[in-house]
Amino acid sequence: MKIIRCPKMNDENVHVKYPWKKSDYIEFAEHIDPAFAGVDSKLDAALGDRLMWWNTGYNVAKYYNFNCRLQFLDKDLPEHVIFKFPHTEIVSSEEFYDGINDFEYVDDYIHHHIAENLPEFPVVGWKDTEPPSNCIVPYYHVQWGGAGYDNETYSKIEFVYPELEERLAEFFSKFNVVHVRRWTGIRYIDESDFDELGEEKKRTYMQEAPMLEKVDENSLTPWMYYKDSHYFNALKDVDGPIYIATDLPNKYYLDAWKEEYGERLYCQQFIDREVKSMFADYYSHEWMMEHAHSYQGVMDRLVDYFALVFAGHLHIVKTPKYPMFSSYSDTARHLRNAPCTIHEVEL
Repeated sequence: MKIIRCPKMNDENVHVKYPWKKSDYIEFAEHIDPAFAGVDSKLDAALGDRLMWWNTGYNVAKYYNFNCRLQFLDKDLPEHVIFKFPHTEIVSSEEFYDGINDFEYVDDYIHHHIAENLPEFPVVGWKDTEPPSNCIVPYYHVQWGGAGYDNETYSKIEFVYPELEERLAEFFSKFNVVHVRRWTGIRYIDESDFDELGEEKKRTYMQEAPMLEKVDENSLTPWMYYKDSHYFNALKDVDGPIYIATDLPNKYYLDAWKEEYGERLYCQQFIDREVKSMFADYYSHEWMMEHAHSYQGVMDRLVDYFALVFAGHLHIVKTPKYPMFSSYSDTARHLRNAPCTIHEVEL
């Protein structure tokens, strides 16, 4: 049975074939390193992006009726200790790189036709029964809103412990959840966007926010800075508790949001202990110390994601001038079909 392997690369290597041959190659797993997170902020582990990338590999394998072995590197999907990825083998570095230099890349043209579910390849020699050879499906096949993945695929992801999923679903179902992304890789049109922070916080935000970038109105992205007023207006008719899932350090949002919502406001620090106590019923003490009670551990990074996945109602803010929004919100809303309202706002 042929093998399909899906390597994840850092940005500088996404279009480089066999980049692990380079002496200075750094695995994507280094990106998921707590050392890269600032004090009081959350690591951008690119979970949504990685789930979209898994989705792409899954749908390539699906084209062949899973008559192949779909493999991902364990360090690239550390969430596999919590989520079960169907028709997917999670393998060690030794197994993943063993013989990989003899694998063939699935080129863009053929891959596009796989994703479109056309009845047969437009290239002679490729058959529907299985890949023609051991193949590599690289990271750069993930495209915003394009071919390569199917939103219904996310719902096939299961929890290792179904009872834990049931408890998480019950816990978060009482919340209206809003995703506020304003830290890593944020774009803005004008510095006046940050005036709401006040002069001191505005200055430190512009110094501290990783990869902050100014763009013009013709270069909008899913990662634009949305003001508090955008979120407050979107939530103005919402009753009951509001959970804010955000990568922002507390100093840049918590006071303003507490003033707006008072005791109705929740964030990870308010519910962290309760959620982690659920996990302690299924995972060992040693695992909890490494993945839940350590700074930026796997489970620690997932609490906000669970809130989005199991929200009583999910609220997403975006501009009508750009069709997409954060992959974190997009994958979460499809994982368990969360009731969702997309609020379009003018920047």
